[in-house]
Amino acid sequence: MRPMLTLLGAAVLAGCGGAPDVFIPDTRVPIANEPSLGTPRAHDKITQLDEPKVDVLWVIDNSGSMGEEQELVADNFSAFLRFFLESGLDWHMGLISTDTDDEASAGVLYQSGGHRYVSRETVGAEEVFGNMVNALGTFGSATERGFRAVDRFFDKLNRDNRGFYREEAAFHVIAISDEEEQSGDDPSQPEFIEMMRNLKPDPEMVTFSSIVGPAPSGCSGDYGSAGVGARYIFATENIGGMHESICEEDWVPVLRELGLQATGMRIEYFLSEAPVPGTIEVWLEVPNGDPDEGDYFVYDGVDKALLADGGNLVDYCPSGTCFTFEYNPVRNSIYMEGYVPPALSIVHIEYDIHSEDQPDFSFSLEDEQ
Repeated sequence: MRPMLTLLGAAVLAGCGGAPDVFIPDTRVPIANEPSLGTPRAHDKITQLDEPKVDVLWVIDNSGSMGEEQELVADNFSAFLRFFLESGLDWHMGLISTDTDDEASAGVLYQSGGHRYVSRETVGAEEVFGNMVNALGTFGSATERGFRAVDRFFDKLNRDNRGFYREEAAFHVIAISDEEEQSGDDPSQPEFIEMMRNLKPDPEMVTFSSIVGPAPSGCSGDYGSAGVGARYIFATENIGGMHESICEEDWVPVLRELGLQATGMRIEYFLSEAPVPGTIEVWLEVPNGDPDEGDYFVYDGVDKALLADGGNLVDYCPSGTCFTFEYNPVRNSIYMEGYVPPALSIVHIEYDIHSEDQPDFSFSLEDEQ
């Protein structure tokens, strides 16, 4: 059998005889993109934090200039409390004053209606706590010792304050005063900060927030003036927490943020991909029994909320509880307003994935050898 000529050999032979050259194709073959399967869609599932126990201790100045500030706390306490009522957490909330002149009452929890503190089991918790704040009065010592009050609170855990503090619970202190902290060396500021830091194995389980006169020179407002609470602020910055001005006219946002921080629960959820505007859907799975056994109630179907173009707020009413949420393109996150999903809830966020237009072809540029 005669061997076949290669294409190149044929071209050479043809060239010798004066015939036209034979075309040799380019081996750099274009590779078409894969067929379009439609816009890819992401489904993020984010489980709400599980911090089942939280103890919150309020330390409120009861000196002569604090009447209106105490009234603001009592009147706006619902803004703080609602996150606890909606979270499903096991919480305790108590109150002591900054007056430590009388050693017998220093650091002792104020009572109301037979309650040393309020909890999720307390009927009318908001009213009971308001009565505790009103019981403070304004005849306390003008030497405000917030740090010493907390120190004495721990001294009396097994007596006047029994049952409130739990070793396994997160612990958050909120101090409110219009004067500088004056405990001096009893305890000293470094010792107090060290004591607070060592209360729990996880430092994030402890915070010390302060509503005081801001640096550098205090403040004045419709409810009076306040000297700078530098020692309180220093403790907040070193222990962790929030510091806010006591001269704020509207305490609702302040107490709302403090309440959210104290629960340790999330209301902002980050997306894993960049979404196509107008395609975001959000729904919840909320524990309805034992989550370990898969007992969840799904807010789905008609309750599934579609986010409108431009990140507009969307109303969502699972089981009659309405809240709003919005998409933040800068942080690529969903933010819930006015609602904290209960512990161990699963937040579902589904959306089309945004991608840049791709070229129609790519090429293999391997050179012939």
